[in-house]
Amino acid sequence: MERRAKLRFDAHQPLQAKVLGDGEQRLDQEITGILENISGSGLRIISINPVPVGAAIQINLTDSIILAEVRYLADHEPSPLQPDVPLFAIGLELKEILSRMNQLATLINGFSEQVSERWPPYRLAIVTDF
Repeated sequence: MERRAKLRFDAHQPLQAKVLGDGEQRLDQEITGILENISGSGLRIISINPVPVGAAIQINLTDSIILAEVRYLADHEPSPLQPDVPLFAIGLELKEILSRMNQLATLINGFSEQVSERWPPYRLAIVTDF
């Protein structure tokens, strides 16, 4: 009998993610894996990269960004194609989902063009050198 509060759906999709930090230090570690399943509150990925419990992860999808926290890390059965390569199951708790990022970029670009047309000597710029 399934005792989970939320239904899980199989996904089996490749993904790339970035480990942002583990609460104590910034990691900026890139990982690849398979999105095995997803529910309303979390997801499970399989990867060759272990990620510490409590770490923050950013997953970039086509038009969305998922921010999640690692809830568990467990050994996963190896692939029959590569039995010597250890795999890890990583359970993630969803924290934020930012969707329609393409629409946001379009709005920002349109605003930038309006500012440039209205006040030609001024342009929106991101200052990176101080």
